[in-house]
Amino acid sequence: MRKATAVFAFLLASFLVVPASLAGGFYVGGSLGETSADLSLSDIDDGSTIIGDVQDSDTRWKVFGGYNFLKFFAAEMSWVDLGEASIDAVSDGSGGIWDPGTVTTVGEADGFAVEAMGILPIGSKFEVFAEYGYYLWDASQAFSNTAIGDQSISDDGQDPTFGVGFGWNFPGPGQLRFEAERYQIDTMDIDMYSVGVSFGF
Repeated sequence: MRKATAVFAFLLASFLVVPASLAGGFYVGGSLGETSADLSLSDIDDGSTIIGDVQDSDTRWKVFGGYNFLKFFAAEMSWVDLGEASIDAVSDGSGGIWDPGTVTTVGEADGFAVEAMGILPIGSKFEVFAEYGYYLWDASQAFSNTAIGDQSISDDGQDPTFGVGFGWNFPGPGQLRFEAERYQIDTMDIDMYSVGVSFGF
């Protein structure tokens, strides 16, 4: 938590020390995209012979707001819903956890991201940017098997997030943006590829 607090304090301090006459202003927006989790059958393999299907992608979204400092730097906060990933499998029961039969596990995560963004304008209409910060997440997992019945667990934490993007400044105070981002949930990586729109004011 101390790392996330330090990032937030840095962004707040940047906002306070940049003169208003030099700043680019506030903006808000939203994005829709596809998430892909680093998930495989080995994540539930306890030594049994397991066969099944992994659903590691989902269509998800985020909403965000930020402040542009000059034209090369911005601070952004977003609410990111990373969606759901699941495994439907069958175990032969030869390992130490699962009884023979169906094994089902479903996990989901969402939370706040706080990031600093470096921006490189390309003429007056385009820009590329890179972002780095921390993701303050809440996650839950439900699983079932004849050996344990239906159970669920939940957890929270904060881990690094980073990404790159491309923006097109269309007429008016708006931008179409394309992003590729990575969020870390403990030891699991989740990638998000999205298209979004932002509006300045």
